[in-house]
Amino acid sequence: MGGGMRRVLTSLLRIPGEALHRHSRRFTRRVNRVLRRDVSIVSRFLPYRPADRNWVLPLDDPRPDPTPLPAPPPPLWLGYGRSLDAYLETGRRDVDAMRAVLANSRLDIAACSRILDLGCGAGRMLRWLVDFAPEREIWGTDVSAEHILWCQRHLSPPFRFVTTTSCPHLPFEDRYFDLVYAGSVFTHISELADAWLLEIRRVLRPGGAAYLTVHDRRTIELLEQNPQRPLARRLSALPPDLRFWQQDFGMFTIERGFGSLVFYDDRFIRRHWSRFFDVSAIVPEAYDFQTAVLLQKPVASAPTS
Repeated sequence: MGGGMRRVLTSLLRIPGEALHRHSRRFTRRVNRVLRRDVSIVSRFLPYRPADRNWVLPLDDPRPDPTPLPAPPPPLWLGYGRSLDAYLETGRRDVDAMRAVLANSRLDIAACSRILDLGCGAGRMLRWLVDFAPEREIWGTDVSAEHILWCQRHLSPPFRFVTTTSCPHLPFEDRYFDLVYAGSVFTHISELADAWLLEIRRVLRPGGAAYLTVHDRRTIELLEQNPQRPLARRLSALPPDLRFWQQDFGMFTIERGFGSLVFYDDRFIRRHWSRFFDVSAIVPEAYDFQTAVLLQKPVASAPTS
């Protein structure tokens, strides 16, 4: 809980019960001010910005040919590229890398009838699956309602979108998807990573695959070789007692919430994530400086007679 909200609640507890109703309106105004200011509260509990009060979705107008897809405005690029061409190229590159990792494990994305992009943003990767969309059910989810609203306005159809929260729950039934992928999502889950892995496992069919990208030791090596990168500068600015990568670690996080930076040792992933999945591959530099982890949900053994 942010300091501003903590002070508001503390002051509320000091108000005598018989006088509380006189302070309710003032309290509401104070809470609203804190929510607008305290990003930690908004990012943890609300999938939208408090200032976004009004919006509209147009009536669906299915297009016989969904290409070319509209491109999102720069504020929705999430730092991927400094130009539209660069932004689009990062999505194509990351999808090509994902397809290559899948193919090396004898998995073909074309054979997947239901696909989920977990943390889709404005559809940066999803748009490069447009050739598959007419014959498949492809979903994008994100905790940013601003991004999902744009996607619902401009990319649906052919894709489908739903706003979720940071709680480890997906609004889909068990065994629904053949493939779930999450680019640079587990790099920011400082808590509840195991719960999210279990939720992904729940919505995957037996034999289905999860493609997740993470920061690991190789990421740190690459950042040290490229000190001009923003993430490298952020790590180099940390005090010595927070440079956990200089010691033996399984995982560590810098900060909390959506702004956290989470790093793993690959041995930790193989040891702990294998409780939920078969770890099929760990591929460095598959998502810029991030490492891709390919997981498969075990197929239940056939019952014995």
